[in-house]
Amino acid sequence: NDFWDLPSITCPSAKTFDAALDSCGRTLTSADGIDPTGIKDNCPNTLVSYTITDSTGTVIKSGFNSAAGSFFPVGVDTITYCVTDQPLLNDYNWKNKSGTGIHHH
Repeated sequence: NDFWDLPSITCPSAKTFDAALDSCGRTLTSADGIDPTGIKDNCPNTLVSYTITDSTGTVIKSGFNSAAGSFFPVGVDTITYCVTDQPLLNDYNWKNKSGTGIHHH
């Protein structure tokens, strides 16, 4: 029974990145290590979503799979990854957060 086996996800640890002095932030890629890992479920029907928020909690961007390719403004931003089990049938999910800091270099 899939309802008893909740999915799991592992988020990357908090990271700090530099941005050029004349920029407002930086675009991060998978090579920067911001992708979630360890996505597990007993059913193949899972959905990974993400939300990026700034230090005030304002949503910068949201989407599916990975936040890679997203622009992160200078400051402290948080990526929240969520894996949802059988997204068309129910709302059993597990969330995990990862902090990302962008600093001028």
